[in-house]
Amino acid sequence: LLTGLTRLSLATNRINSMHPSLFRLSSLTILNLTDNKIPIVPPDIALLEGLITLGLGDNEIAEVPDEIRYLQALRQLVLFGNKITHLPEGLRRLWQLEVLTVSQNDLHVFPPQVASDLTELKELWLGHNKITKVPTEIENLQKLEQLWLQDNQLEAIPSQVGNLTKLKVLTLTGNRIKEVPRSVKQLKIATNADQDKGEEYWQDKERDTFTEGDAEDDDASFRSWNSQDVDKPRARLPPVRALACWLEGGCSSS
Repeated sequence: LLTGLTRLSLATNRINSMHPSLFRLSSLTILNLTDNKIPIVPPDIALLEGLITLGLGDNEIAEVPDEIRYLQALRQLVLFGNKITHLPEGLRRLWQLEVLTVSQNDLHVFPPQVASDLTELKELWLGHNKITKVPTEIENLQKLEQLWLQDNQLEAIPSQVGNLTKLKVLTLTGNRIKEVPRSVKQLKIATNADQDKGEEYWQDKERDTFTEGDAEDDDASFRSWNSQDVDKPRARLPPVRALACWLEGGCSSS
């Protein structure tokens, strides 16, 4: 069923599991399950090896399986608003990843595999966690344009952040930082932009970062999973109560 489907959005529903039928959709390049009640990502996620964008934000996920390493075409991985305490070692195999958002989780440590291996990253969202330290290896991310670290438990920022010459946005609000290194001050960036905005502002900003790309572009991916901007193109399905019954044609979509 629907084996030729390339884009599937079931965001903002009541889905509480990723049914095995989903993993038979081998042509998928975009899968958006944001804003559901999914607690577990099965190892079979590895079968969707053509995925370019995977949206799992605003669910109840506590752990990402190491099998995510097999999604080596992945460019956007959206995990904000879950219960994640750490990221799997397999993440370091996602060499093409450009956008990673793990804000609003329960991370205590800056993911070491991110700083050491994900050198194609352009956007890294780690706000609203409990991270205490940014590793010096952050300077490996030479293509990074946005680094979101607001509302953590940081007491310092390494001077190596100043070597990220493509950085345009750096947010550090809501931490315990006493001094910003000179090298960081010299960057031409919007440091602590919108620092007076509240938590709701930051959450909305993150959700609105992901907008859908050009429908004619095979590499295009959703940007703005939950945007209210009516001028942006959408690709949504009617609400469904269960992923399984929709995939197998066994229930109404009303």
